[in-house]
Amino acid sequence: MKGSQHSASQHAVPADNSPPAASLKGLAPGLVPAAIGLLIAAALVWTALATGPQQQDQLLQAWGGSQAAAAGVALRQINADTQSAASGAALVQALQSNDAAALLAAQDRFTRWDGLIGARLYPKGLADVDTQGALPVSFATLDMLNKAAQGEAVAPEARKVGERWLIYSAAPVRAAASQPVVGTLLLAFDLQRLLNALPALPADAGQVVLSQQFGSGPAQVFLQRGQADEGKAQAFDTGYPGWKLEFTPGPGLKTSPSAVLLLLALIIAATGVLLGLHRNERALQKRICADARQLDQLLQELSRGKAVKPFGLSLPALSGLAQALARVSLRSQPQAAPALAAGEQRDADIAKGSASSTVAASRTDWTDPLFQDTDILDIDLLDENQDFLRSEHNLAMNSPASVAPNLPETIFRAYDIRGVVGDTLNAETAYWIGRAIGSESLAQNEPNVSVGRDGRLSGPELVQQLIQGLHDSGFPL
Repeated sequence: MKGSQHSASQHAVPADNSPPAASLKGLAPGLVPAAIGLLIAAALVWTALATGPQQQDQLLQAWGGSQAAAAGVALRQINADTQSAASGAALVQALQSNDAAALLAAQDRFTRWDGLIGARLYPKGLADVDTQGALPVSFATLDMLNKAAQGEAVAPEARKVGERWLIYSAAPVRAAASQPVVGTLLLAFDLQRLLNALPALPADAGQVVLSQQFGSGPAQVFLQRGQADEGKAQAFDTGYPGWKLEFTPGPGLKTSPSAVLLLLALIIAATGVLLGLHRNERALQKRICADARQLDQLLQELSRGKAVKPFGLSLPALSGLAQALARVSLRSQPQAAPALAAGEQRDADIAKGSASSTVAASRTDWTDPLFQDTDILDIDLLDENQDFLRSEHNLAMNSPASVAPNLPETIFRAYDIRGVVGDTLNAETAYWIGRAIGSESLAQNEPNVSVGRDGRLSGPELVQQLIQGLHDSGFPL
């Protein structure tokens, strides 16, 4: 047994089962769809994040622009009303008559207008500074009147009278646009006319600031409405240089990324990754199936006692196993010659000696554990051949053709063996059936077996192989 253990250990070639080195080659099939899905998802996320500031800027332009446009329309309407009032024939007659009572009567008619606080009518060249009247005339207001007397278009300006803000508007008085200027008209409108023209604004949408500033002087703020955020104020043109409207975005204009785009990006990314994993799994299954087919062919060749050259498989773990099995077959191949020589010598002894002595000699020679190269210790059985109950220890165990192939189970009936020649029965099948019958007969101490055939064309070949199998099993013929 010690010798047998040493012999078995010499043939054992452990396979390299160490984990293979990490490589991205196996992930290549799934990288393409996963990368495409992630790129599309990243583009959607970037779009969702980029549209937020753009949408906020659009809302800022919309709210601020609407407020500035409304203020410009209100100022133009005030200027147009002043121009219309100054072109009346009654004013021209009152100025040409040089009658103070007529001038006062003409001024009183304008006080009936809605939103008009007061009016002053001056003959050309007679306007002067008056800070004590109902409508005070400062130097700035006098400058407006002088420009109007020269026929220039004068923009409305805000003036503070006491604690109240008024809008002064001046226009030249003449019978027609082509007629000479005979005087100037100054109208004072309530500031609420301008403020009421601005559209309503939600408190959290932003803050509107309406002011008037001339040159580098301080800005006069008339309106400050709404709630401002930390954003930067943006100025909007009202159509008049002195009037300025600023809009600061509020918390209500803050927009979050589109939930639809983010959800779509998540779905596309997950789909790409899952598709990549599926492709990797399919590729791995194909590699495993291909390696399994090659290992099956290797085992079939080894079962027939053939030597197999070492070869590699696609999976490193299985490749090491295949190379180890191939090396085992190459190392066990030289043992076939002594086994064949022993078989020839045994055939000569059988021809010269008696049947009983031959059977006893062969059984003693090949069943004695001291002479079995394949006998191994129990611990070796656990390592190499865990299917020892199905192993055959017959006369030609070390021969390359000592292992029977897998025979079809359908040919074995209850009382006979029957099959179709060329399909389930052939010469090799008949040979191994003969060996099995011979071995069983010898085991039952029955040295006599009769062989016969009918007239079928396949009979001679099958009978010859059957007899050869009986002969190789050690059965005397």
